[in-house]
Amino acid sequence: MVSSGMKANGLMLQDEVHQKRELIAVGLNPAWQKTLSFPEFIPGEVNRASSVSLFPAGKGINFARAASIWGAKTTVCQFLGGHTGEFIKEGLREERIRHVSVELNSPVRTCSTCICMKTGKVTELIEPSAPVPSRYVRSLKKKILEKIPSSAGIALCGTYPEGVGAGFYADIASAGKEKGKIVMLDGFKGIGETLEKGVSVLKVNKSEFSSLTGKRDIFEAAKAFFRRYDVRFAAITDGPSKAYLFDMYGVCEYKIPACGKVLNPIGAGDTVSAVLLTELVRGTSPAEAFRKALGAGTASCFNIKSADFSIARAGKFAQKIRILKKPY
Repeated sequence: MVSSGMKANGLMLQDEVHQKRELIAVGLNPAWQKTLSFPEFIPGEVNRASSVSLFPAGKGINFARAASIWGAKTTVCQFLGGHTGEFIKEGLREERIRHVSVELNSPVRTCSTCICMKTGKVTELIEPSAPVPSRYVRSLKKKILEKIPSSAGIALCGTYPEGVGAGFYADIASAGKEKGKIVMLDGFKGIGETLEKGVSVLKVNKSEFSSLTGKRDIFEAAKAFFRRYDVRFAAITDGPSKAYLFDMYGVCEYKIPACGKVLNPIGAGDTVSAVLLTELVRGTSPAEAFRKALGAGTASCFNIKSADFSIARAGKFAQKIRILKKPY
């Protein structure tokens, strides 16, 4: 629902429809995910899980999972290796998620989510990723650049491991811009060069946006961001609180309704990114695309598997989200 009296601008207008619909998700830090549920999780004590779920994850894979659920043909591009890499490949086959992977000698990290069913609190334990030798970095970048002409949108998902420099994302963003693709960046560390080269959409959370701009006030942060970078718009989430969609002229504020006790919020932000880019490629206005994306992100919090959700539930949540357009 959009508040009455809102004037159309770049955020409200229907976007260009891209004939090529395939998405590329660049996720350089995949993970073999272990999600454990505990009747009660007590730090410093021996905690026995009541259930465990194992599945492929990491921001790139989460993006690809959510985009695939939303109907987008998506390929995740990544580094894999070791027995955990084999587990990931098998999991992606089962989910019918396509991937372009460069094999490393070191195993993919394992990440563990600990869910306390009593309090609803979630604790995430993240292993470090192994350094990537330069020859593998060059190989993956070459494969990604070769796929760009056949794609409509590119998502640069998260941070990059040791051995991968800032130029990796920047070169992909530059190539995407040159070929008229929508380039989304979901990251905030070491991404200045990438933002300068050709990002269409920045999607981060409120804390990350403040870190990126050095401004605590979100409106001052937006002003500083658009003074510095030629980015079309910035989509900012803040968990269950308000979300914001900025361009250089104004902002859409999104009021997210209360949705009750959630199960697992890990991957909700990746779901938002995936649905947002999918809808932009389809020609949906940025304001409406973000509303649908926020509905999907909320729906994903009710499943154990990261970035997994019901389309019907996502639609119901999206319908309840109110949008207020205003200058800043």
